[in-house]
Amino acid sequence: MRPRKNKILYRTLWGVFFLAALGRASETRVDSAGGLSLVLSDESNELKPFIFGNPAGLSFLESPNRFDLAGFWLSQSSAASNLTNSFYGTVTDPLSTSLDYHGLILEPSKDWTIQLDGDLLHTESQPDFGVLDQSRDRSRELFRTSIKIGALALGGQVQATQASLALKPGYFGAVQLDSGQGTGSGLLGTGGLLLSFPANPLAQQSRVIAGGIYSRALIPGRSKTDMVLEEAGPITVNLSQSLQEGDSQSFGPEIYFESPNSLQAVLLGRISNGDISLQQESSNDPLFNQPSHKYQSTSSTAVLGALKTNSPLQRLMSLKSGASFLFQTTTTSLFDPSQNPAALSDSQTWQFQMGTGLEGLEKYTVGLQARLQGVSGGFTPAGASAEPVNFFSYQLSLGGEQWISNQWAFRAGIIYENDINAGASSYPSGIFTVPSGQRVVSTAITAGAGYKNSSFKADLGFFFDQPYVYDSPNPDDFMTQIGIQLSLSLLLE
Repeated sequence: MRPRKNKILYRTLWGVFFLAALGRASETRVDSAGGLSLVLSDESNELKPFIFGNPAGLSFLESPNRFDLAGFWLSQSSAASNLTNSFYGTVTDPLSTSLDYHGLILEPSKDWTIQLDGDLLHTESQPDFGVLDQSRDRSRELFRTSIKIGALALGGQVQATQASLALKPGYFGAVQLDSGQGTGSGLLGTGGLLLSFPANPLAQQSRVIAGGIYSRALIPGRSKTDMVLEEAGPITVNLSQSLQEGDSQSFGPEIYFESPNSLQAVLLGRISNGDISLQQESSNDPLFNQPSHKYQSTSSTAVLGALKTNSPLQRLMSLKSGASFLFQTTTTSLFDPSQNPAALSDSQTWQFQMGTGLEGLEKYTVGLQARLQGVSGGFTPAGASAEPVNFFSYQLSLGGEQWISNQWAFRAGIIYENDINAGASSYPSGIFTVPSGQRVVSTAITAGAGYKNSSFKADLGFFFDQPYVYDSPNPDDFMTQIGIQLSLSLLLE
């Protein structure tokens, strides 16, 4: 006879639980030139409110009537497991969380702008709190609008998210997972306010824009996953797990400064918090049943600052420089069905970037960019010692762009990255995981081409990388990643 004890499987509310994300991926042009986001001048990495997700930023776009499309495909093959995973979607990469220059943007009147957008994303073999997804599919739809009244801009947006997944068979502790499928959905609302000083600057006049955003779940995210488990015996258990988002919100101030063709700067903060409740039901094993209860509470505070400068050296040459920093603290508490603390996770993340390069007007750009990142903290189960989190990463990028005519450009870059995990458990770095006590090194090659005329531009990018475990006795401790990106933009004016 089995012991009479309650059982629970902890997992995340995948793709539905909304906490603010300050990081964003640059567009295809910047990525194919080695990711020089602080050096290469491109509308996708400008330090402006629209890029950082403030819907009121629509009112400050220079080209408000446009239609943009993007897509990517990425293949990830592991030599050790001989498995290949595919990632694809209508975003620029699998980690993309932003929705800026994407979809249809229109200006029906001088002081009113709207945006309609949607995207799809397919990922495979991503970690999901102790198990792996076989596949995960996400779709999002967005409506965003902004009005400008003198120096004041008011914006709002609603974003719907739907997701479905299939879990990969494997072991979850002492329990074997035979299969699992799930669905989820949610609706997020965001409001933004911005004040411009002066309200309508002249062509070369400097401007300060200050304001903030507030986001809240209008329809709380929810997901339901049906699983088939196998215990010792063997005994098959049918389990249904439901996750429900509680009162989640994110807000924070932001301030921007721009001196045209000279300096852009931003300083912003975000405070986010939210809860998740869990319910479990089994049709043939009541030991797995759990009433609905709060099982996770998360809070996060982040501060980001960045600046980009343009210093003329001679008539057709400029020195491009930039720097950015990010500091974020996150605390997550887990609770058992009796609302007693089950575990506490805390992390402190810092990141610093700087870059510099030369730009020949409409001829070439070449630059160097560096990034340092560290994560510390710990995971402490109730009544047990803390499991430390200690991750450090540095990255060096060299790349550039050469215009071979007024319409065609060629781009290339090389990115070296070194990820060191001195913590007690594996740490996710992008779309691959760094094992505990290991060092993962990679050298990525990027290349691409671009075309533009007065109303249309297209950018195509390629990516090749082979991250490997440094000093591993196993020669197969590496994976191969190959990717393609495409971005299209059509001005409707």
